[in-house]
Amino acid sequence: MRPFWDTHRHRLPPEIYRQLHLELEQGRSSLLRARVLGVQRSGTGFAVNLRRHGASKGETLTADLAFDCRGHKPDIRAPFVGSLIEQGLARADPHNLGLAVNPDGQLLGARDMPMPGLYALGPLCQGSLWEMTAVPEIVRQVDLAVASLVRGVGAVGTDGFGLTG
Repeated sequence: MRPFWDTHRHRLPPEIYRQLHLELEQGRSSLLRARVLGVQRSGTGFAVNLRRHGASKGETLTADLAFDCRGHKPDIRAPFVGSLIEQGLARADPHNLGLAVNPDGQLLGARDMPMPGLYALGPLCQGSLWEMTAVPEIVRQVDLAVASLVRGVGAVGTDGFGLTG
């Protein structure tokens, strides 16, 4: 379901669509549904080893340019994120899509308590906040996180990170 949702949710701006459509018509560009198995430098371009959707065998195409349009999928096992989880400063969201956060993007620790000064943005919050892959939503999330930090700084006796001063 996700590829269909993302295709309709994140459309190209009209001017980019027109340019891409022109290049496709002229044969200067092509779109493929395939799994990329590897990419190597080849002269001034690239040799892209791929397997087309539904095919059993791979093939290699040469290209002047190659774009990775798979999107970003957060990895909560990455060393930095994993260390936050190990220390109890963060936890995975219930769907294991990223980290558990409150509406401001503040990390929720092992005991479901907001962690002062620790925020996540974008796709890392998708399991908690859902629509966090497009720029407008990420900008709105940044605004909420900054407002939360400012409120914390304004609190009597704290520096915004939960430390008394």
